[in-house]
Parts: sequence; C-alpha cells; structure tokens
Amino acid sequence: PLIYNGQEIGMNKRLRFFDKDTIDWKKSPFREFYTKLVKLKLNNKALWNGIAGGEMNRIETNDNNKIFSFFREKDGNKVVAVFNLSPGKEKVAFDNKETAGTYKDLFSGKKVKLNASNKFELKPWEYLVLYK
Repeated sequence: PLIYNGQEIGMNKRLRFFDKDTIDWKKSPFREFYTKLVKLKLNNKALWNGIAGGEMNRIETNDNNKIFSFFREKDGNKVVAVFNLSPGKEKVAFDNKETAGTYKDLFSGKKVKLNASNKFELKPWEYLVLYK
C-alpha cells in the first residue's frame, strides 16, 4: 500500500503539489503503527511485490460484507489479516486449513494460534495482522 507524505504522523493538511511544502515530523502515535507495517512488508516475503511475493488468497468468513480477511504465503513466510469493517462488534468465523498454525500478532506481539476452524470476536473497526 502507498503511504502518503505525512500520513505516518497524522498530518491533516493537504500538501501543495507544485510548490515546496513542509512536513512537521513531530512525534505521533501513528509512527509506530506505520513503522511496524513497513518493517513487516520489507522482512516478510509473503508481502513482497509481484511474483517475488505471495498471492493474496481471500478467506471466506461468516459475514463477508462486514469482515474482510485474506492470507499471503511465500517460502515459509505467511501473513493472515482479518478486518472488522463495521461500526459494531462482530463474531468472526471461518474455516481454512491453509491458515492453521501459530502466528505472532504484529501489534500486540502475542502468539496467536489459528485452527482449521476459527471463531472469535472483533470490536468495531478492529483488525488482526498475524505473521510467521
């Protein structure tokens, strides 16, 4: 994904396109979030671009209108992402043997075990990014 200049610090102004403009690189709670995402992309072959990376595989859930989930895999590297795209708490359920295994949660650092059949809840707009 493309990160726009200033997005990683939560900048809320539009940069001038044809004129020199500045970005105030202040401390921001967004910096750690984007740093983790960028490091994962650089270090996990599953997320590399084109044929160097893994193909995106959609994970069908109990409610594909509210839950978007996919995995990518390449050379033993795997990333599983699950997003609650709704304003309500959602019960997530999916069956997928290809995602079974033990992962690390990108943002909490905790170990997460996925089985061939999974059920859990996500808060409004909550997401999981799991990797190995």
